[in-house]
Amino acid sequence: MLRCVACNKVLTAPSGRIVSPRWPANYPQNANCTVRIETPPGNKISLYFSYLNIERHSRCNWDYLQVTFGNISATAIRAV
Repeated sequence: MLRCVACNKVLTAPSGRIVSPRWPANYPQNANCTVRIETPPGNKISLYFSYLNIERHSRCNWDYLQVTFGNISATAIRAV
């Protein structure tokens, strides 16, 4: 299983685990990480979150997780 701990990576392995830098310790201040998951056309990508801890803010100004599909936001992605 692939374990991605660095920011700004492209993952193409058939399975893996994405963790923030310094996991399990806190990630650095002002971290801006992007992980792109690429798969051949027709394949599916499933995301499972076993642990997600981000700083609370009423407008998500500081910490957030954003999932997109191409140029489509997560609200348009079908949740199962």
